[in-house]
Amino acid sequence: MQIKKIKFATYSALEEYFTSIILPQKKYSSKVIGKTLLYWEKKPKEKMTKTYQVISMSDLEKVNKKSISMGRNQNIPVQTINQLKADGKVVAVVSMAFPHNEVEQRLVLYAGEKYGSLLCDVSFDDHKKFVKPLTMEAA
Repeated sequence: MQIKKIKFATYSALEEYFTSIILPQKKYSSKVIGKTLLYWEKKPKEKMTKTYQVISMSDLEKVNKKSISMGRNQNIPVQTINQLKADGKVVAVVSMAFPHNEVEQRLVLYAGEKYGSLLCDVSFDDHKKFVKPLTMEAA
């Protein structure tokens, strides 16, 4: 941040300069000390973002089939996966993931109010491979 400093002979000259030059530009912050004007460019506001952990429907279908074939405790009924795809869902949000039985990761998924919470047990490797961050700008 580079601060610019201007000294004025009178308060009226400072006021005239400030109101006609600095104030209309809105890109400056300023401070007046006596007859001295200090001003600097404002930092641009950073947009608020939110990062979610998600898994794509195609990847969810893969890990779910694997979960069923390996006889894991929690998986999503194939009919539900088909309904998700028919409804146009492209990702499911991983609302929580935690180790289960020290051999797999349990995913708690959210794909909309219609489906509630979905549970699926996946290997640690599949969790690393298929669960990805998705960053979105806040409204």
